Amino acid sequence: MIDTANLHPELTTYLESLFSTPTVPDSAEGLKVLRVAIYCRISADDEKEGKGVARQLDDALRLQRDRYPNAASVERYIDNDISAMGSKEREHFERLLRDMAAGRLDVVIMWHTDRLYRRIEDLTRIMKAWEANQPFMSAVTIGHIDFTTPTGRFVAKQLAIVGELEVERVIERCRRKKQEMREEGRVQGGGRAFGYRQGGYEIEPREAARMRIAARRILVGGQSETDIARDWNRRGVTTARGTTWDGMKVRRVLTRWRNVGMVEHQGTPVGPAQWPAVLDQTTFVGLRKVLGDGTSLRSYRSPTKTLLAGIATCDVCGAVLYGAGTDARGKRRYRCSKSQHLKRVAAPIDKHVEGIVLGILSGPDAITLLGKGPSEDTVHELHVAAATRQATLAEANTMFAAGEIDRMQLRDITTKARARLIEIEKELATLTTGSVLDGLIGVPDVAHTWFGLDIDRQRAVIDHLVEVRVRRGATGGSVHSKNRAARFSSTIDVTPKKTI
Repeated sequence: MIDTANLHPELTTYLESLFSTPTVPDSAEGLKVLRVAIYCRISADDEKEGKGVARQLDDALRLQRDRYPNAASVERYIDNDISAMGSKEREHFERLLRDMAAGRLDVVIMWHTDRLYRRIEDLTRIMKAWEANQPFMSAVTIGHIDFTTPTGRFVAKQLAIVGELEVERVIERCRRKKQEMREEGRVQGGGRAFGYRQGGYEIEPREAARMRIAARRILVGGQSETDIARDWNRRGVTTARGTTWDGMKVRRVLTRWRNVGMVEHQGTPVGPAQWPAVLDQTTFVGLRKVLGDGTSLRSYRSPTKTLLAGIATCDVCGAVLYGAGTDARGKRRYRCSKSQHLKRVAAPIDKHVEGIVLGILSGPDAITLLGKGPSEDTVHELHVAAATRQATLAEANTMFAAGEIDRMQLRDITTKARARLIEIEKELATLTTGSVLDGLIGVPDVAHTWFGLDIDRQRAVIDHLVEVRVRRGATGGSVHSKNRAARFSSTIDVTPKKTI
């Protein structure tokens, strides 16, 4: 019902008359062919069951049977789970306007005018389409909507203004509610976040582990977010919404403030949250330095075309080698980034280093590169400790809700519990096997696996395993000389790193 308390007396009288008198002129019953349209809409249907629009449809059909029993056809136009104030197009609303403009309808029924329109601009479009055949407009709750008189059009516009005002009030209430939830560190709604279970307050262990491994691969292994997306897609890992990954999605997931137990608003942290952190703060800060803030505005580095650019160093001065374009034969080259100490063709050097790295990966001691795995007791103790802190957080929130502790006490308890959780997560992370070498150790054909990797992953493995120093190229001797290969090898030092 419309609140008429603040309306003009004449308008109030007119509106009240709509509820006490027949809403359709008797001449409507004389139509030989009565083509009826019923429009139903509801803004939000979280369960996607259509119960709200079904109730509207039942009431509208009852009105149709009572007022238009001689209807030759009843066409239904249903927009479920879509706002009349949003930017998303209402498919069946647009279809209704097309049918009205084409003169295919004699009666249009809705539950209330705010189901059909809530804005003056939408009402203007409806009135323009109505002019083609001037169908009777009826609402279950308020009766006939008369576009033929100035007063009727005025009422229709007032209903649009009232509808628009109510939407703005709802938006303001929602905005205030979300602000309160942010201040209390609560989840503000929305779908499930990757790394967390439904509801947002508990970590999803497998997804959280993947996020931590991805962070190490990016920060230590030099991989890109696109590499992570490709790997997750290959393994069948999906987003929280069940879709595939791309670099943008990975970047957004890894750089959100939620991951370190912070409430975020418009990209800015606004306070501590009631959920646990997935990443430690040091890792998180590193990710944001490398990946940016998670938006699409981050500039990308141009793809690396050479295997050792930025990894191999000059034997003369120690500066890294950069790509130096191609020579007269179209072959890519390396050069010293500091001076003109050397400039050499890249392919033979790449092949030489790859051979040594493949030898390390396929050697009998390759398994030791992954490090010694943790004992089951150690991992179990850490998981028990983490579960205990999680229980402490849950109990503290329950006590706060019951008024047993105040906000300062809650913050003190949660701060200490989260600090210990961060330490536990770090310990678990260091014990977790899996690094830039994942999938390369213990495989039947290391070379086949190696040449199936993208260049960024290959570079990360090389940088993890060896140090490469390049000297000026050897000169003299026949191309077919047996000593040529030895002379070439003597200009490249490939030294396994101490970590392996």
